[in-house]
Amino acid sequence: MARKQLINKIEKARREERKRELEEEKKAEAAKKAKGEEGEEGPEAEEKVDGEEEAEEGKAQKKEEGEEEKAKPVKELKLPEYAAHPKPTLSKEVRKAMKVRAEKKAKQPFFIRQEARRYKRLGLKWRRPKGVHSKMRQHWSYRTNVVSIGYGGPRAARGLHPSGFREVIVHNVKDLDAVDPKIQAIKIGKTVGSKKRGAIEDRIQELEKKKDTKYYLLNPLKTYDLVTVYQPADLEAMDRSVQAALISPSVGKQMKKAIIAKAKEMNESGKGRVNILNARKELAENKE
Repeated sequence: MARKQLINKIEKARREERKRELEEEKKAEAAKKAKGEEGEEGPEAEEKVDGEEEAEEGKAQKKEEGEEEKAKPVKELKLPEYAAHPKPTLSKEVRKAMKVRAEKKAKQPFFIRQEARRYKRLGLKWRRPKGVHSKMRQHWSYRTNVVSIGYGGPRAARGLHPSGFREVIVHNVKDLDAVDPKIQAIKIGKTVGSKKRGAIEDRIQELEKKKDTKYYLLNPLKTYDLVTVYQPADLEAMDRSVQAALISPSVGKQMKKAIIAKAKEMNESGKGRVNILNARKELAENKE
């Protein structure tokens, strides 16, 4: 479902970009027509235009003076201080196993169920082929890859979150007492309501003050609004505590690299982390 939602968001961004381009084309055509009409007219028309421009400038000055009188002091937006996620205490064997797992994951193909390319209703979820005459089940070379034990990672890193923590599902406040913040990360169950979820998060903050240790919560209550980004300057206008970025698919490779470089600079500044949904790998490389 997360992949489908991301695809829908990208398609929506493409539609918005297309609308934006059409509007710019219309404005450019209107400007060309206006220039053509000015060229056809003589010096009398130019004098009239100069007089109209002076009148408009006078009106604009009066408006600005009136607006300055009415203007109220604007409150500056203060972003919350950036707090780094806690890191687990791992042995050398587990760290090595996680590196090996990451390398194997990068080479791992995307497994597609049989006939998924032909029938859209089957979806992208993996299902083992069971047909008696299935060439995919028999591992014929011209068929797609099949899930097998050889693609698995080391046993020491199995079941660990990419951060290195072991996930623990929590359904109420009492379950937090059994969590070890040095090794385990908290994941609130999907059936838990917003009221109980808020109570769990409040309890986590209390425990952090008592024990003087940080808990890693994988799915906090806070959600992000999506903002389409076309250039590096768009990142500076974002509210990092509430908004997440999505680089427009119409952006070229060079501009995309410039946006990612700008995001890395902003992350290193320590004023809050920039979250780009379709450039997480590139930003993760900077951490390592």
